[in-house]
Amino acid sequence: MQVIDPKYFMLNCKFIDRGLLYEDDLIEVLNWSRFFRNKSQDKSEYVAPTSQDSGEADAYSTEYQIDFKLVVDEEVMQGLNKNKPTVDKKHIKQGIIIVNDNPNPTPIPPKNILADIMSIFMDEIQSNRLSSNTIKHFIENLEKNKNLLLYYPYEYVSNTVYPVQAFSNMLTQVFRIPLIYRKQKCPDKDTFACIKVNKNFLIFEWIEDAFVYRDSVNELLCATYRDYKLYSVF
Repeated sequence: MQVIDPKYFMLNCKFIDRGLLYEDDLIEVLNWSRFFRNKSQDKSEYVAPTSQDSGEADAYSTEYQIDFKLVVDEEVMQGLNKNKPTVDKKHIKQGIIIVNDNPNPTPIPPKNILADIMSIFMDEIQSNRLSSNTIKHFIENLEKNKNLLLYYPYEYVSNTVYPVQAFSNMLTQVFRIPLIYRKQKCPDKDTFACIKVNKNFLIFEWIEDAFVYRDSVNELLCATYRDYKLYSVF
């Protein structure tokens, strides 16, 4: 199993269109997920808020609200931001957008956010002795009294078919201590994780100190994600 670093647009499409954010992709995933649609009795679709000035959720249906949180190192994000492609829109009226890779990319630091999270101890959280700003902000996000979907924006690519339970076990091992802490702080709020495995978005829920598989959504169902993935070369 191999982790492939995504192109910048997989995290945030606004370098092509200011209105395109990674939240758009995740809302599509929620809307194709039977599990999440069943959160409302009328199985209503999730939509983005018209404004987040008052701390609204990133997505909401008639009966459920949820926030999205990227699980990514801040220095890695800064490097990806500097390396974002240039976009030539001179022929956009003809439906043509030309995307050119940065010819002099900034080296991306070889940081593994999952390894950093897995190394957190409970006493470090409680005494605020955390190893980096990334981890500090990650814990601060977990303290928010909202339903959360943690999105790890990398793609696992393998010709071998791994059982879903293998990913459940991996995620549980990585997030166990921080999510036990979150359950203490926000006992009435839900926590989910979403990862991409080959062509599928896999969704897991934190239940009794472990991640439990809930649903899978194929990328072919997600039109926005599928269209803008064409600009990426893995």
